[in-house]
Amino acid sequence: MSLKSLMVAVIVLGGLLVVAANASALTIIPPSLEFEAPPGQTYETTVKLFNETDQAVTLYTETTNFGAAGESGRPSYRFDADPEGLSSWVTVGDGPFELGPGERVNVPLKVTPPADAEPGGHYAAVFFSDTPPTAAAGGTVSVGTKIGILLLARIPGEIVESGSIKEFYLGDKTSGINRLPVTFVTRFENTGNLHLRPTGSIEVTNMLGRAVSTLEFNPANGATLPKTIRKYETIWQKGDVVEGSGFWNEFANERNNLAIGKYTATITTDAGIETTLTDSASFTFWVFPWRVMLIWGVGIIIILVILWFLMRRYNKWIVAKAMRAQGSDRPTASGSGKPKK
Repeated sequence: MSLKSLMVAVIVLGGLLVVAANASALTIIPPSLEFEAPPGQTYETTVKLFNETDQAVTLYTETTNFGAAGESGRPSYRFDADPEGLSSWVTVGDGPFELGPGERVNVPLKVTPPADAEPGGHYAAVFFSDTPPTAAAGGTVSVGTKIGILLLARIPGEIVESGSIKEFYLGDKTSGINRLPVTFVTRFENTGNLHLRPTGSIEVTNMLGRAVSTLEFNPANGATLPKTIRKYETIWQKGDVVEGSGFWNEFANERNNLAIGKYTATITTDAGIETTLTDSASFTFWVFPWRVMLIWGVGIIIILVILWFLMRRYNKWIVAKAMRAQGSDRPTASGSGKPKK
């Protein structure tokens, strides 16, 4: 199978969007670069390409800006746009790059912002593909191997770090919650001109106000790009989840992830490098594991019935024993035996 028969694989790395070709075993180090590039100065670095396959490959370069596609954190690459901004400031070493089986090569990369570059964050990606750029004309991504490095450039100057929690709520199961896991959804809005990586924790307390769980928020350190909203999901789970449907499967899931009553989820976030941005939000929700409650209720009723039956048998045994002790089947009121005729 030739490399061109492999599909483009896109993965998310560090909460931002990095392209990798898992199927081809071609790798790039580092997968992302975050750096400061003063206007009129050149930032220089080296990118390492590894061909871990048993076939030779020729890689061509392509540079494009990217933004956020919706709130999921997925990329929106602008392959059909003319180079501008960061993508036009990037210079990659002379290509194409020939890599033999198992070969590694260092590729020089330079970024030179113009003297009038706008302060703040600028974002682009450099791709290495086995498809020549002319073969993928028209703004489409052709089938083939495509690996890339994400560039996050910070142009010094009037940097504005501004952001807050837009919304915090319970996702997936918004009503009729009968068990964990549940998903806490945080929509974080970046109103500044530089990407933010919000971190923090989510504390879950029960109706008595006692903390029952503390969850790490954004452990992947994912970033929210400027002038966008990103949705982060945090899962609260206690035990394994049994696959499949049906009463007893759901009963097992309620038992493994047992939660009962009213809970309050409170999130506290921190963001910013030069500016400390702290925010918090909370909401309450109820969990009612009705299958567990039903089985427990039936079990308690059965136990009570058994105890009632045993108590009746015991009482009869006590009465019979007392009667035998008096030598009569019918004890008299005075307790002196049978009445005389």
